[in-house]
Amino acid sequence: MRPKAVFVGLQEIPGREPLALYNVEGGRLNHSTVTKATLNKEGIAIPKTEGGVYNKDSKEHAKKIGDMR
Repeated sequence: MRPKAVFVGLQEIPGREPLALYNVEGGRLNHSTVTKATLNKEGIAIPKTEGGVYNKDSKEHAKKIGDMR
């Protein structure tokens, strides 16, 4: 099975833009939470960045900073 990523939310970092986090399903990073940089490095498609489960304000942040693809 080809690995895929699921957006889980944005991590707040003081003084910086929120950091998008993704869970990987399948492949060598199965069950890992990673950043967009890791997805790019591994050649895993970056899903639409909205909603999420870790931060109730994720949707508003994603709208504010745009789709992080």
